[in-house]
Amino acid sequence: MDYDTAHTRTNNIRKFYKSLFIFALFAVLIIPDDIFGEKMISFHWFDRYTIL
Repeated sequence: MDYDTAHTRTNNIRKFYKSLFIFALFAVLIIPDDIFGEKMISFHWFDRYTIL
């Protein structure tokens, strides 16, 4: 494997984990809001789970 291929694969893996972290962050903010029923976050146009 040459340097360019390894660099591209590493960047793709980094982007994947960054996206996964952002998804998990939003999930942590939205799902407990529904479980505890406090409705801290409210979207009037669509359901909260549409974002996830």
